[in-house]
Amino acid sequence: MAPMIEIKNAGFRYSSKSDVIFSNVTFTVASGEVFFLIGPNGAGKSTMLKCLSGLLPTSTGTVQLNSRDIRRLSATAVAQKVGFVPQSLISAFPFLVRDIVVMGRAARLGLLASPRKKDMMQAEESMARVGILSLANRRCNQISGGEWQLVLIARALTQSPAILLLDEPTSHLDLGNQIKTLMVIQQLAAEGLTIVMASHFPDHAFLNASKVAILKDGGLINIGSPDEAITEQSLKAIYGVKVSVRYIGNGINRKVCIPVLNN
Repeated sequence: MAPMIEIKNAGFRYSSKSDVIFSNVTFTVASGEVFFLIGPNGAGKSTMLKCLSGLLPTSTGTVQLNSRDIRRLSATAVAQKVGFVPQSLISAFPFLVRDIVVMGRAARLGLLASPRKKDMMQAEESMARVGILSLANRRCNQISGGEWQLVLIARALTQSPAILLLDEPTSHLDLGNQIKTLMVIQQLAAEGLTIVMASHFPDHAFLNASKVAILKDGGLINIGSPDEAITEQSLKAIYGVKVSVRYIGNGINRKVCIPVLNN
C-alpha cells in the first residue's frame, strides 16, 4: 500500500538569496500513523508542515499525497485531502463555535454557496468527535485555550480530510488539556486518519507517536520509532541540555523524559 504522505529530497528557502530552512528531507507517513516532528525553535517544523499542506512550495524535491504530486493538485483538491491546524490562530470576531467549525466545509462548497443542512451536520459530528458539542452555541472568545484548540481540530475535521497536520497543538495548554488533546489525536488515528504533528514535547511522543523525526540544522538527524529516535543523546543534540530518558512501570509502562538540572 502506498503511503499517505511521501516527501523526497525536499528542501525549502524563501528566496534564492535567503538561507536554506531545510534540505534533503525524506520520509513517509502511512495511513493511521501519528508522525511526530520535533526539534528546537527555528528548526523549520512549521515551515515543513506548510509545505506538506501546500501553503508553501518546496524549493527542491517533491511532496506526494496518496501518490499524487502536490504541485499537480489544485488548492481545493489539497484542502479536501489535508486539514491543517496552525499555531495560535485566534479569531478577531466573537463567532459562535459552530460557525467557526462549519467554516471547514469551505473547500467542499461552491464559491458563492452557503453551508447546507448536511454541512451543519458534518460540523456537529466533528464537534462530537473531539468532545466539544456542548460548546456549539458559545462565543469563541468565551472559551478556554484548551477548548479553542479542540475547536480548531474540529474545524479541520469538518473538511473530511484523510490527513491532519497539527502545528504544536499542545503548546500553551495546561497539563489536563494537553492530555485531552493527545487523547483526541490518538482516537482520530485509530479511526484511520493520518496525522503529522510538530511538537515541543518529546515526552508526548511516548504516549501516542508511531514514528518520530528530529529536525535540526536544516535536516533530519534521526527518524524512527519513539524508542529509536528519542534518546538521551538525541535530546542533548537537540536542546543542548541533559535529559534522562527512563522507563517507568507500575501501571505507567512507558518511557518519560526527565530534565536534569545538576551537571
